[in-house]
Amino acid sequence: MSQIRRILVAIKYPLDTPPSVPKAAQLARALHAELELFHAIDIPLSTAPDVNAEHQVGGDPDSIRELFLRNLAAQAEPLKQEGLSVTAAAMWDSPAHEAVLRHAHRIGADLIVTERHPHDLNNSWGLHSADWELLRLSVKPVLIVKDDAPYQQPVILAALDPVHRHAKPADLDEGICALAQAFSTALGGSWHALHAYSGSRAQALASVSQVLQSEGAKPQAVQLRDNPGPEAIIETTHELGASLLVMGALSRSGLERLLIGNTAEQVIDRVSCDVLIVKPQGFGMHFSRRVRAPHLISKPVS
Repeated sequence: MSQIRRILVAIKYPLDTPPSVPKAAQLARALHAELELFHAIDIPLSTAPDVNAEHQVGGDPDSIRELFLRNLAAQAEPLKQEGLSVTAAAMWDSPAHEAVLRHAHRIGADLIVTERHPHDLNNSWGLHSADWELLRLSVKPVLIVKDDAPYQQPVILAALDPVHRHAKPADLDEGICALAQAFSTALGGSWHALHAYSGSRAQALASVSQVLQSEGAKPQAVQLRDNPGPEAIIETTHELGASLLVMGALSRSGLERLLIGNTAEQVIDRVSCDVLIVKPQGFGMHFSRRVRAPHLISKPVS
């Protein structure tokens, strides 16, 4: 797992400061990483100027982009004054989740940070499906932030599947351990390795130990649970008071689309802590690299 040197914060609604910004800034300080605040503009343009009246700007793309850039720059300024390396960018591109992935690839981001609004339909890409698309297609780890409370000696839970019951590549658990340990060290916290197993407890412990030894990882404790994976993860995050859950998501081909792992689907919205989703090495890019221009809608003629 490569070091995190550049963090992209995907800002869904740039007129407000989302909870993802302060946490991403904390991570950037701890990891000595650069930070970029990015908004993908995918609102439709209309031949009628009043469609964009809520933005209090003209209906042309340059005016809208300038407004969003000013707000992103205002969010970045106090972070710059703290000594962080922070840039801001806004770009017309759609759909927004692909625009984020294209921009992350363009700037060489090692981590994407976004906030989670599972029931928010009030902004252009706060929809439930768009969040899943970002997780599903991202090559790089994605951190889903639930609130803006800073990490304070956080307990980090790494969910492992060392027996690969779900055909996960062996390097996925190693990547999960590497990020859990890196975040724990940087943030002054601790981390636990969790394995929800079936069958022999001794064999489960041996399998986890083998993963930890191969990565040189040293968790504070190993948590072994003999109940189904999703429930074990949810219960353990609650019992430990975890601030961050690190888990893998295996996207695989099927029915001409990619599916995020079943365990991740069942867990992300049911835990109260932040979630860091990791993909296996060699996961390819499954989205277009072509930027899509603003799209027009016509106002009905009365």
